[in-house]
Amino acid sequence: MSAYLCDPYHIGRLAAFVVRKAVGPTREGLGFFQHWLPVTDPGEFGPEIAQRLARLNLDSVKARYPGSVSEEGGLDLPGPAFVESEVEYILACRAASRRRWDNSQHDPLTMLSACQGFEYQSCEVEGWERTEGAAWLNQIRKELIQCLPGYDGADGWSLIPQRPEGTGWEKELREIEEERERQEAPRLQLV
Repeated sequence: MSAYLCDPYHIGRLAAFVVRKAVGPTREGLGFFQHWLPVTDPGEFGPEIAQRLARLNLDSVKARYPGSVSEEGGLDLPGPAFVESEVEYILACRAASRRRWDNSQHDPLTMLSACQGFEYQSCEVEGWERTEGAAWLNQIRKELIQCLPGYDGADGWSLIPQRPEGTGWEKELREIEEERERQEAPRLQLV
């Protein structure tokens, strides 16, 4: 596999989604993410999340391409050409998270795809599935799935078909039962 540094815009939008969900109009709170954030100022939630995502991405790309960071912190990694150091990359991601995004830029399908892209670029560290980053992405995906149009009204918790009386389903069940009995009858005679 290959890996590259995601554009700070990409990371900023992921961080901004979490913050919008947490402190936006629904005020649902940071919940799952709260214990990972050492900051208490809501204005710093986005930058802190972006910094952690940037660090995960950096660690992954560095794991994939060992020796790609100079002793002075300069980067020789695939990714945005304007980024010359780890600090510069992290600062750019933090800045991107502060940008004002309108809700159309947080379309759930686009953001789910952004999660997939970020994960592909950030999963090169050993034991990725057990990392904070993997847990974060799984939670972001859960939040995004619940934002999909029609999710709240879907009949997904129980996939038992709605069969009103008199629609023939009773006959269908009887036919299935009779067929099973016919198939079992020869086996029962052999015993």
